[in-house]
Amino acid sequence: MATALPRVSLWSIWNEPNYGYDIAPQGIGRNQSTPNSPHIYRNLLDAAWSSLNATGHTTRTDRILFGEVTPHGNNTFGVFANMKPLIFVRSLYCVDSNYHQLRGSAARAQGCPTTAAGSRSFRKQNPALFSASAFAAHPYEEASAPNVPTHLCGNNLCTGAPGDPNFVDLPQVPRLERTLDRLNAIYGSHTHFPVWNTEYGFRTRPPDPHEGVSQATAAVYMNEAEYLSYKQSRLFSYSQYQLIDQPPPAYFDTGLLNPNGKPKPGYAAYRMPLWLPSTSTRKGRKLEVWGEVRPAPFAKLDTGKAQSVLVQFQAGSNGAFTTISTVPINNVRGYFDVRVAFPSNGSVRLAWTYPTGDPLLSGGTVFSRAQKVTVR
Repeated sequence: MATALPRVSLWSIWNEPNYGYDIAPQGIGRNQSTPNSPHIYRNLLDAAWSSLNATGHTTRTDRILFGEVTPHGNNTFGVFANMKPLIFVRSLYCVDSNYHQLRGSAARAQGCPTTAAGSRSFRKQNPALFSASAFAAHPYEEASAPNVPTHLCGNNLCTGAPGDPNFVDLPQVPRLERTLDRLNAIYGSHTHFPVWNTEYGFRTRPPDPHEGVSQATAAVYMNEAEYLSYKQSRLFSYSQYQLIDQPPPAYFDTGLLNPNGKPKPGYAAYRMPLWLPSTSTRKGRKLEVWGEVRPAPFAKLDTGKAQSVLVQFQAGSNGAFTTISTVPINNVRGYFDVRVAFPSNGSVRLAWTYPTGDPLLSGGTVFSRAQKVTVR
């Protein structure tokens, strides 16, 4: 007897439509300088939206995301190059760089209404752009700190502030939110989309042969990035791409495991993030300790027992770690955000023990990365 497949209730439509290997040509016309991929994606999005709604998958019962844009791009898109995400999004909504609705030949070339009367029908004809559950993005910095915007430096990405105004890496997600709000308002919509981070990670070298930070640095960046995401009220998710890196000559090695299966430092950092926004204080004063025990909510479901995490401290650079605080985990995703006083210079880490009876790690205790603190 055939078994019915489980119902799918989370959808995200397409992947990186502003990337030339997913939709091409990105640009058309003279020097391929007129956006073309937004027009193709708009049609694809409308078709997907109609099909989902026709089969009982609406935003009343399902989450339906769109966008999935890459964070960076080029000034000239060509056929297969990346289009900068905010250029892509403005064209998707049929406005120019000044947020004026496109008209005439520019509108026609981008599949947009050429008249004011046509623009008045745009919202009705493209409901996903105004009624989807959320907008999805891939806000990579790739190989720089998650609190620093990236911009183009010659042919390579490099760090710098304030960053390219059309990029959407993690520090620039609020700009994406403002852009989407403004685009909706142009058509009389009051929608304020949450943003889902659906692909994110840091390239490490090794094994990436082209670009990356050290594996230890990537682990630190991962925890900082998740903390920054946690603090953004409209940023709904944090995603890790990928699990295991591919053997050379592959590149874009953002995994938690090396090609041979050996864990990178990021493996433990992802399982149990730890971040201290400030690592230095005066004696007697407390420091913010933020973290997450990712398996804890599932352990509570399995056992019915409340979970907690141990904040442990090691004085100086030697000796054993001792528990100085036990923190209950009340957040449904396993997050906590507390303030803790440390007795002296040393290192802090988190410890959590899998419930007895777990088939893989029965009674096993796992640890976060360690973070040095200074007490003056």
